[in-house]
Amino acid sequence: MKKKGLSLVLAAVMLTGLLTGCGSTKKIVASETYEVEENPSVTVDGTWIVPGKDREITFHADGTYTSTISDTMNGSYSYYKNIDGFELADSFQELEYVVLSDSDGKEQIFGAVLGDILVGYWNKDSCYYFREDREILPEEKFLGSWTDAFGGKYTMVLHDDGTGKIGDKEDLEACTFQYDTQTGYLTVTQDGKDKEYAVGMHEGYLFLMQIGNYYTMYMFQPA
Repeated sequence: MKKKGLSLVLAAVMLTGLLTGCGSTKKIVASETYEVEENPSVTVDGTWIVPGKDREITFHADGTYTSTISDTMNGSYSYYKNIDGFELADSFQELEYVVLSDSDGKEQIFGAVLGDILVGYWNKDSCYYFREDREILPEEKFLGSWTDAFGGKYTMVLHDDGTGKIGDKEDLEACTFQYDTQTGYLTVTQDGKDKEYAVGMHEGYLFLMQIGNYYTMYMFQPA
């Protein structure tokens, strides 16, 4: 069997739940549909970044935000108690929703806040951000066996000696990896090719975001 890079082996993660509801959330107006959350347990205050890419959002305490996304993506944001269509709500105990409106007052980004990770839908596409001052995970937190969080067949096994296996759980193939404890970046090497990811975790679920690509995030649960 031909070996595959990590991003290909785990591509099914993106097709089985993390993005479900993307289209439906864009057809509604949150301010007219959902109840505002006045006291969110997890706030978005501060700057959120796409690791490896000049793209960020800064949330201010006065309910406004600025960003480098586009000239018009500066405006206000609000928290909501619920937004239909986010399959993530079935996985987490602590989950906040935030909606960003542009400078014209039009709602643009529908987001779910998972601690230091922001999962958003914008123009029917996904977008993902990490809190700039997020806590960097120690390597031992994500060593072990992980599987597709949405019931797929793909598995990732990482050992403390820098070796591992990824692929279909019945046909795992070898890889090596290195983890930078300063940046929180994981580099996986397979078939002589490197893939680099920012690592995050929320309520025991593992997230890997491809460096420089705010459209690619993988979500795992312990195998």
